[in-house]
Amino acid sequence: MTDLQNQLKEKVYQGKKLFIPYVTFAYPSLRLFHDILKTLQGSGADAIEIGIPFSDPVADGPTIQNASAQSLKKGASLQKAFVELKKIKINISIPVLFMSYYNPILALGEERFLKLSKDCGLNGVVIPDLPLEEARFFTQKAKKNNIALASFISPTTLKDRIRKIDKECSGFIYYISSTGVTGTRDIFSDNVISRIKEVKSMVSNPLCVGFGVSGESQVLGIKKTADGVIIGSAIIKIIDQNIRDKNKVIRELALFSKKIRKALDG
Repeated sequence: MTDLQNQLKEKVYQGKKLFIPYVTFAYPSLRLFHDILKTLQGSGADAIEIGIPFSDPVADGPTIQNASAQSLKKGASLQKAFVELKKIKINISIPVLFMSYYNPILALGEERFLKLSKDCGLNGVVIPDLPLEEARFFTQKAKKNNIALASFISPTTLKDRIRKIDKECSGFIYYISSTGVTGTRDIFSDNVISRIKEVKSMVSNPLCVGFGVSGESQVLGIKKTADGVIIGSAIIKIIDQNIRDKNKVIRELALFSKKIRKALDG
């Protein structure tokens, strides 16, 4: 069991619901990015997922795609993210995960990626385009370096496969609430909640719901069946809406995060 997996399981065992915010690396600027991470930690996040900008995303919606494109224009890369991670970990005590497509990891080399991850204090990685069958060897090597790998389950995943995914998981289950790409959605139907409940009954790892979670009302519904939420596009939108005023970005993110934390804890 990885440290991340153990930490999240312990929080769930104690009855705490998990809040995992997503932010794009170096967006909107490197300096403000550091402040955003500290704000999220101070406002109730249990872990932070940092998206590594990639030129050809397959799971990101328009909001995150735009943030990634802006960061890429300013020179963001996987290697630069490792450099900044060392600085980040001085001020961030909660677990940090990288969300990266597999291509940048392959280009860097799995062994080098895992060595840099361990050296820099990375706790886990989310790779949306690495399926179960292709992930086994990477997962094994990652475990040896104490790097957790989140596992994806979607609304169309069959029961036998859900059990296999849970067995191989070394971090947490990332439940994709709907097919398609990331992005905020107004409501979750009873069918979605029922499906989350069904999947939750089949897995032993923490189950966190992402793709479309954007506010308190959704969180109140989801927390009855899941162990936590992952929120990305809604957070990037707050940054976008206040991008001309750095102080307002921080204030609004803190307010939003505290509301999510309160909804999870209430």
